[in-house]
Amino acid sequence: MLVRHKPGANPTQLIEFNLSAIKQYYKILKIDPQNTLAKNNIGKLQKILNEQIQNLFDRGRKLFNENKFIEAENIFQDILKIDENHLAAKEFIGR
Repeated sequence: MLVRHKPGANPTQLIEFNLSAIKQYYKILKIDPQNTLAKNNIGKLQKILNEQIQNLFDRGRKLFNENKFIEAENIFQDILKIDENHLAAKEFIGR
């Protein structure tokens, strides 16, 4: 299942949902390495996930620029829970 928007879900929940879906598709590939549906959906979900993380980062940066530092830091911390190597989020937390 590919999800860009889920009614009532916050952006972090959508990201977590899509990460979970990717993990499930990788489980399918362990059983059936030639499963093209799983391979294709992993690629599509990864693209959606990257967009969602970027949107979340943009929101955090906007809050930071509005001097809403605590809210921005919470968003950057959420990003780092998802991608601990996200350099831009690390840089904003270090400011």
